[in-house]
Amino acid sequence: MNHVNTSFASLLTGYLCLFPIPVSAWIFGATSDIHSNDAVYGPAPTAVVNRDHRQLLDFHDSGAQFIIQTGDLFEGIWLSNQNTRSTYGILPNGTFSLPYFIDNCAQVCYGDIKRRLEDPPAGLPLISAPGDHELGDNNWPSGSEKARAMIYFKQAFAKAFTLNSDGSSRYDGWIGAVRQRPVGTPYANTSYAFIKNNILFVVLDVFRFEGESQVLDPRTGVASPELVGDHLNWLDAVLAAGRNLSDIRFIVVAGHTPAILPINLIDTSAMIIKGAERSSLWQVIRKHKVDVYLTGEVHSLTPSVDESSGTVQLVNGFKGYSHSHLLFDVTENRIDIQLREHSDTTYTTFETTGTMTITKSADNGNNVITGTGNLKPVDRAGIVLNYNMDGTDYSSNIPNNGQLSEYYYGLAKNVTSTGGIIGNAGRFSGASPSYIELPVAKAPVHLNPIISDHPRSLACWINTNAAGRQTLISLGAGSSAFALQMNNGTPSLVAHGSTVKPTAVLPTLSDGLWHHVATTHPGHGATMMAAKLYVDGVALAVSASNSATKLDTLPWGGITVGADGQKANGFSGSLDDCGVWSSALSEGMISALHRSGRDPGIGFAAATLDRIFTVYRTGRAAEVDGAHWSPAAGLTGSAGTITKEPSGDFTIVLGPDGSGVTTVTHDGPPPNRLTNPGFENDFAGWQGIGNGTITGANVHSGQKAALYTRPVATKTMLYQSQGALPPGAYTLSIWYQRLNGIKWAHLGVKVRDTATGKVTYQNTVPMSSIGGWTEAVLGSVPVTTGQTLQFNIWMEINAGGTLYLDDAQLR
Repeated sequence: MNHVNTSFASLLTGYLCLFPIPVSAWIFGATSDIHSNDAVYGPAPTAVVNRDHRQLLDFHDSGAQFIIQTGDLFEGIWLSNQNTRSTYGILPNGTFSLPYFIDNCAQVCYGDIKRRLEDPPAGLPLISAPGDHELGDNNWPSGSEKARAMIYFKQAFAKAFTLNSDGSSRYDGWIGAVRQRPVGTPYANTSYAFIKNNILFVVLDVFRFEGESQVLDPRTGVASPELVGDHLNWLDAVLAAGRNLSDIRFIVVAGHTPAILPINLIDTSAMIIKGAERSSLWQVIRKHKVDVYLTGEVHSLTPSVDESSGTVQLVNGFKGYSHSHLLFDVTENRIDIQLREHSDTTYTTFETTGTMTITKSADNGNNVITGTGNLKPVDRAGIVLNYNMDGTDYSSNIPNNGQLSEYYYGLAKNVTSTGGIIGNAGRFSGASPSYIELPVAKAPVHLNPIISDHPRSLACWINTNAAGRQTLISLGAGSSAFALQMNNGTPSLVAHGSTVKPTAVLPTLSDGLWHHVATTHPGHGATMMAAKLYVDGVALAVSASNSATKLDTLPWGGITVGADGQKANGFSGSLDDCGVWSSALSEGMISALHRSGRDPGIGFAAATLDRIFTVYRTGRAAEVDGAHWSPAAGLTGSAGTITKEPSGDFTIVLGPDGSGVTTVTHDGPPPNRLTNPGFENDFAGWQGIGNGTITGANVHSGQKAALYTRPVATKTMLYQSQGALPPGAYTLSIWYQRLNGIKWAHLGVKVRDTATGKVTYQNTVPMSSIGGWTEAVLGSVPVTTGQTLQFNIWMEINAGGTLYLDDAQLR
């Protein structure tokens, strides 16, 4: 490809000769925050060497061509070590030199890591973005030595990764008509782009720096994770140039800090792109529909999808609860990703604990993204933490039924089990320390994931007779905490020096009865006056002190139930089904949470209801606890109404317009929606028949089957379209017998809006088994009202190849 930078291409050549891979199917790896050895303190310990080598072998043995590392290769806190300063920073005249010191330390540390990761026989080219530890570790107070060193840290990074030995750039070519690097900006040697096969990679220095005295952020000081000005303009231009190149199918951007929330946070300072998803950086990523944003910083893993652009953000960490990395298997229109995690403490083996597939949309719409295991994307509006209190032994870990890491379990102190509104509840003693918290004092430390001004909701059932100030749920601790409390029987929200409380005098909730209490806040720059309080499903009129205050919640202090972040203002009584959401739930949703516990015969717990809410939010049918839920319109009742029919079906009204969700039950299996699925009427109802014929000599069932065989090589497709399908999640399947000579075959699906023709979903599964009859199955295909589903069989047949097809199903 004439767009590839020649220096980078030549760098790769020496490594690729060790294990050549066809361009049509190729692999790269990614990791972050490995925090390996700082060689200025001595040789890497054997355990670290072995750990890094085992990970490298997994990359190598999987066929990866290079590794992208999104920062924090080592600790980099050399300035604080006096021995290191004396060894590496003293000039021949006996004086300490800051640039001399940083350059010497960097040569030793980068040299050690690059030697261990890049040298043959297993070494791979290492492509890296600068993290905060490459820059001395955050924060960088104005006028401090670390602030003065920033320019030298960045120069040292460039020498290690982007510059040749003569000082020229390895990335001095062009992407279309745009330079590979932001020439003329301070980031000309720390941000860069390159093309490999069918992917444009853009590696970003996300740390804005405008001088040792220029404070850019009140916390981080003179450096701030953001892109502005000409640096941002270059990113915009290079992404546009990549999208205009016909041989570029995917764009991958790599930067150290995450942009979209929520994310798992482990032992981290939790820097995120300033402004998060509202940042200028993320708006540019959305504009060009970047396929993947690779990032790190927070020492954990969170896969998520930006709804408006289809961009996948993959937060990958190496320091937290599991040492892990990612493998990307790339073909023309598809990327298959594996999450690889060590399966033992000696790092001798890695295993796949999650997969994700990104399929390029044929009409340049949003990608089709599916995930399993630990790479299943989080529902960004869903419940992140839920303690349903249904256990009876509070001396052990209390499981998190929300969607973030299972390591967000609760640790209880002086909490016992009692009867609840839905199952069991937790009994809190109030006066003595009595609470449930994240394991913030136990490694690995998990922190509050609802940070900055991200939207949120808190809700729980309470039963108390106590007066005074009582905390139900607190995000964070101290002045930045966001806490739902009771004050003498009246609910309130306390956050950042502001108190939100009802304007009217309410009957006390300290009456020994069960009540549902909730609060929501839309975040994204809204003031505290945007907060809402609910009691028993009803929104209250509220007022707020310091009403112009905006959210700025920090991760430290974790999440505490039954007390505030300082373990004070404890709750006395029973709490049940406590939940934290990463969105501001609607009034209908809050009302449904209340009615589910209050109305006889309902009893959906918060985590179950949240999965039902997801059907409503996305408009996609889904199975929830064995019931098939679909979006619905024209329902009767106010928002929040839950109706159980005599048949056992449910309807839940969630919108003021009568929109909501409903269950569908069947006495038997759902009907097959395909016409002539077993080819008993030859090819009636099918299109794109191509070179197919009908045979009775070899069938899966019935009298006939479809046969594809040719004396010369050919490609063809057999398909059938079905419109006016009831909304729901569909499963496609077909039986096939594949004999020698079939280059490839796939069962595929494409769902379009009938009116506009826009593709809203597509996916494929390979038909790869050779020999006997095998069933190919593709499940969980979402169809909503007004859409058409196309059932496809794609194949490429070599001369003499044979493929039999029979018994197709669409249910």
